[in-house]
Amino acid sequence: MHKIVLYNKSFSRDVNRSKKMLNSIFEHNIDDIPIYISCPNIDLELFKNTLGTDGYTLVADEEIYQLKSNLDGWRSQQIVKSNLHKLNITENYLCVDSDAFFINKFRVSDFMANDDTPYVVMNENKEVQQYEKLFFGRNYRENGYTDAVKKYRNVFGTNYSHVWDYGPPPYLWSCKVWKHFEDSYLNKNNIDFEQFQIHMQNNFNIFMREAVTYGEYLLATRVMDMIPIGPFFKFYHWKEMYEYESKTGLYDIEKLKENYLGIVMQSNWS
Repeated sequence: MHKIVLYNKSFSRDVNRSKKMLNSIFEHNIDDIPIYISCPNIDLELFKNTLGTDGYTLVADEEIYQLKSNLDGWRSQQIVKSNLHKLNITENYLCVDSDAFFINKFRVSDFMANDDTPYVVMNENKEVQQYEKLFFGRNYRENGYTDAVKKYRNVFGTNYSHVWDYGPPPYLWSCKVWKHFEDSYLNKNNIDFEQFQIHMQNNFNIFMREAVTYGEYLLATRVMDMIPIGPFFKFYHWKEMYEYESKTGLYDIEKLKENYLGIVMQSNWS
């Protein structure tokens, strides 16, 4: 079993983005961390033809998790990504989306605090709070994300004054945490991860959020040490953010390399 892998959940529309992401890994992966990519079974041949078959392992989403509900892509990918532990291939994984690419050399030590413990991406996301106010006049502390965190905390029985963001992607996750959640919470309540997230969405009127599930469950149970770290990638949530930083000189690859391993241009606008 691997100590850590890089994992990309993709599908046909993002196959070219996945190719760019994969090539950036090949260029910067100093420690040759194993790479796994999954896509729906129907897209396997497309991915083989576009990405080739060397240097990574391609698996069908259905090998990881067989969805039971008719969920849209944004929700269904959350379910699949959070169940990679079922393959029993790794202890930890960095979940890299298709719209991300590396700009810096990286090593195992960038993600592991010690031999057994991955870092936990955990911050107050103050940059996004500022930009959300600047571009859209919205108050981050009154938005849907903050409400969702509070609802997950109600379920897990915790109460904190601060609202933490457990991203942005790429997410760094421990299979130990996901397995503990499955064994100690889901199985005891006779539900699976998919049913749990649908319940959270329907009963609490929030969007299901896999990263909040991971972070808040870990915060409640402390099944491993929580050693926080900031975002691994510079994440451009909105076109307005990218355009603003381009005009002001903040979007500069060499400058971004000083603080980030990569960049995400969110696919809903880029």
